Amino acid sequence: MAELLRDRGAMDSDALLRAARELWPGVSRQRLAQLVRHAEGLGAVRTLDGVVEACAVADDADAAEGDQRRPGAFRAVVLDVEAAVRASAQHPGGERRIYQLGAVRLSADTGWVDEAPEFEGWLQLPDQEWEALIRGAEAVTQFRQDARAPEDVLGDFREWLGDVDALVAFNGTVADFRWLDAECSRAGLPAVDGVLPVDALYLAQAVWPWLDSYRLGDVAVSAGAAVQDGRLHDALVDARVTALVVRAAARETAGWSDPWWRLVASVGAGSAAWALVASLTDRKPGGTVDDESVAELLAEALRGVGRARPLASWGEPGPRCSHASGSTAGP
Repeated sequence: MAELLRDRGAMDSDALLRAARELWPGVSRQRLAQLVRHAEGLGAVRTLDGVVEACAVADDADAAEGDQRRPGAFRAVVLDVEAAVRASAQHPGGERRIYQLGAVRLSADTGWVDEAPEFEGWLQLPDQEWEALIRGAEAVTQFRQDARAPEDVLGDFREWLGDVDALVAFNGTVADFRWLDAECSRAGLPAVDGVLPVDALYLAQAVWPWLDSYRLGDVAVSAGAAVQDGRLHDALVDARVTALVVRAAARETAGWSDPWWRLVASVGAGSAAWALVASLTDRKPGGTVDDESVAELLAEALRGVGRARPLASWGEPGPRCSHASGSTAGP
């Protein structure tokens, strides 16, 4: 997908479908959308205002240097954005403008976290018509007190990120990451490249695939994190809650046996999501398993099928992983 876009240039969905069918005759629009989302999760392409483009690729020298990631614990920033949305004929999903950006640092490197644990910024909106779309009286009041030019807030955010390894957001692949890139583009700033995207929704689905709801608040409660529903939909609060969910997922995997961890880590090799989990639990991010080991693990798990257990008692992934949506490797 990325190679196609680098060869042909950025395209809207119709042009991309025509180009894709030259290479893969008969590919459906739905299947193409899945391929685009997968490529976005890998950081290979991005979508801005309905146009899909390839992300920049470093040259060989830069790539070789980039392979040598900064030593030490994996450093992540968990972010959330709140946006005003209005109907638009040009944007089927609505036209968006971010008015609040919240973020927290997440890492086993506590020194790095403590030196600047949180970031919050309020972005000016184009006019009062947009401002009327801000949700909540408290948010409106704080917006009027603290809103600054988007380019200033986003510039401060990029500086605060420092040498971060990954950006984490709940449902970020289809929401926050795209919206942040679009806001940077409107502000005349480059997208936040050079960091790995991690979707915390994917981690929740992979670690707890039996949940009835994957709304952030519901996942947090199921994972044992205290949440006040009235405070959700505040960007900084949502970023804090997402960080709690990621830490809870890490604690859950810490209880998995070594064979189960090696199985999941081998499937998720190269995934920023599992690299973050491994760093938080101080477990090796990779591993190899042979077919015989996989068969033994699955046979052991299947023997326990049919015995219902509460969430807190699930210690290892077992056969319920068959209900998880998407790829195990994840973004």
